[in-house]
Order: sequence, then C-alpha cells, then structure tokens
Amino acid sequence: MDDLGAALLWIHVLSGAVWIGACACVAIAGSALAVGSAEFRDFVTRALPGLNRVSAISAVTLVFTGTARLVAMMTTGGFTPSAAFIEVLLIKVALFAAMMVGIAGSWRAEAALKSVSADSEESAAAPMRRLIAVSGLTALMGATAMILGLWLVGS
Repeated sequence: MDDLGAALLWIHVLSGAVWIGACACVAIAGSALAVGSAEFRDFVTRALPGLNRVSAISAVTLVFTGTARLVAMMTTGGFTPSAAFIEVLLIKVALFAAMMVGIAGSWRAEAALKSVSADSEESAAAPMRRLIAVSGLTALMGATAMILGLWLVGS
C-alpha cells in the first residue's frame, strides 16, 4: 500500500469511528438525561447540533475517502475486486445509506426537541425516544460496517 492509499484508509477509518462515537454519545446522553431538565435543554440546544454536524461531516468524509481509495487501488495498484469483495462493499454501501437515514432522523428529532417548550415533558419524550433509537441503531450499523471493512482490507 502506498502512502496515499494508507492515508486515505486511515482517514476513512477515523471518520467512521468519529461518526460511530458521535451517535453513541447521543444515544448514551439521551438515555441518561431526564426529559425537561436543565441538562436536557442544554443537550438539545448545545451538544446535539454539534454532534449532528460531526456526524454529517464524517459521512461526507467517508464517501470521499472510500471512493478515492477504491479508485486509487484500481488505477495504481492493478487491483481487481473479487465477487466477494464487491458483495461486502455493497453491504457497506447499504449500511451507509441506512445510516444516512439515521442522520436525517437525528436532525428531525433535534428540530422537534427544540420546538418543545421547556415545561412540556410529554411532548419531548417521543422525539427523544426516537433520537435515542436512531442514534443507537446508527452506531450499531457503523460498527458493523467497520467490521466488514476489516475483511475488505484483508482481501
């Protein structure tokens, strides 16, 4: 593997890890905070927007680095992907698409939570549950994609 390929691979892996970490933080913090508390409002207004931006930036970086690495492997390294490689790559792309739905769900939950009044715990509970579920599932899908990526690197 040349220097460019190694750099692309590590940036790709780091981006995936950051995305997974951001989603896990949202799921864990959301589970720990009491809806309607001051900490909850701070989380919704301060932390959640930043974590959502981190997730989006990581997703864009994943697309660019993954595509660039595959192109570099095929053009400079003479790499010809096997059928198994293509199948695993397609699974990773499908997971990525599902994770993008998760990002959209997190943004929608953020908007819904910001529009809830501070004293309305009942109306905040449903979007918060959705946010926790979407973030947790997105983190699990990302971890699955990373495990599949380990197989791709070894093939």
